[in-house]
Amino acid sequence: MDRNVKRWNSWAAIAALIMVVAATGCSGPTPPEPEPLGPAAIISLDSVTTGPGTVHVPLRLTYTAGAEDRLDTPTCLRFLVSYDATVLNFSGDTDPGEAIAGWPSFDVEAIQQFTDSDSTVRGVRVIADRNGQNGGDHRLRDGIIATLAFQVPYHLDFAGVTTVVGFGAQDCTDNTISPESDRGITYMADTAYGRASHDAIAWSAVCERHLVFEPVLGFANGVVQIEDFDDPYLAAIVSVESISVSSGSWFDVPVTIRYPKYPLRAPVRLGGFDLLVVYDSTAMQFAGPIEKGLAITSWEYINARNGPMPDCGSCPLKTVRVVSIRDTNNGIVPNPPQDHPEGMLATLRFQSASDPALAGTSYDIGFMSLTCEDNVLEDISGNTHFFADQDYAKGDPRAVTATRCPPRLDQSFEWSLGFCRGRVYIVAP
Repeated sequence: MDRNVKRWNSWAAIAALIMVVAATGCSGPTPPEPEPLGPAAIISLDSVTTGPGTVHVPLRLTYTAGAEDRLDTPTCLRFLVSYDATVLNFSGDTDPGEAIAGWPSFDVEAIQQFTDSDSTVRGVRVIADRNGQNGGDHRLRDGIIATLAFQVPYHLDFAGVTTVVGFGAQDCTDNTISPESDRGITYMADTAYGRASHDAIAWSAVCERHLVFEPVLGFANGVVQIEDFDDPYLAAIVSVESISVSSGSWFDVPVTIRYPKYPLRAPVRLGGFDLLVVYDSTAMQFAGPIEKGLAITSWEYINARNGPMPDCGSCPLKTVRVVSIRDTNNGIVPNPPQDHPEGMLATLRFQSASDPALAGTSYDIGFMSLTCEDNVLEDISGNTHFFADQDYAKGDPRAVTATRCPPRLDQSFEWSLGFCRGRVYIVAP
């Protein structure tokens, strides 16, 4: 009897071992958890670079690769764009884009009181609806949903400023897409996706009771970069350009003219100029001759006179007076007119000192106003004269005259020129 029990126990142990081995061989290692699918679409605001005036910021939808079929046919979308009202001002102009082409209902709503805590934040709510339009192709496509127009102030305080345009939410229906589905779901953002933003989500208990949310949208902010810009009321900016030269060499220094890229005044038509350039004779000497630049090749007169700096004693500063006239009334009309020159006005020929010890040094070359008639541009009629003003010195305050010329009955004066000095860098030959 004991022998039979032992035999039975042996067979039971063998059977149990076989079952364990079989089970292990069939099941294998535990499979890894599937990776999350990520967002089906990214809602983004384009980053743009602009100057003062109107800037257009596109609101864009981009399906991720192979994900378009994850969204049921959308019938309504609602996004709330946020911006800083100290830098941008929403103009009210918004154009629908190709992503919602054929959708009959499109509207925008300006949000003046975005939050209770931050009074500088404003919003623009963009709403589009198919209104049950099932005929034709009314899909939600890749591309621009809408283009929003903002105004950037014409004020130098905003030159070079960067500001963010992003997404915010006042309630849980903002920044959502509602599909044509019998499941009663609403597509929304989820911060689990790296490009989503907490600011794009607003939860409420009321919404949770009435809506079923599916987090399949990613959101990406944009940036508005405002360029550095000149005062829009400047008539022109005159510059001596910087240059690198070797010691003991001959070189030409360009004198140029340009205008504000974003002007708020009519273009000036010029008939002449009188510029007083100042330089350090320690490192260079004016050698002449002066050459007309490409901007004034048809002008009829140009001349340069070298001289000492008045009341300077033994100081190394010297001057070059450059005078040019467009039309000398000789009966020949300049052709082309070139009465709004832009670019090179003239080149001044210098020779750098041969002293090797000057290598690695640099010297200013710019403008100096000794009287109220220095550094002046004259319009084509000869009746309006443009001078530098302290507010428009543009890096060369020496161009500003200490005393203004008294007004004349037959002429008008404008203190609306900018001047920029350059620098001569001496390098080893």
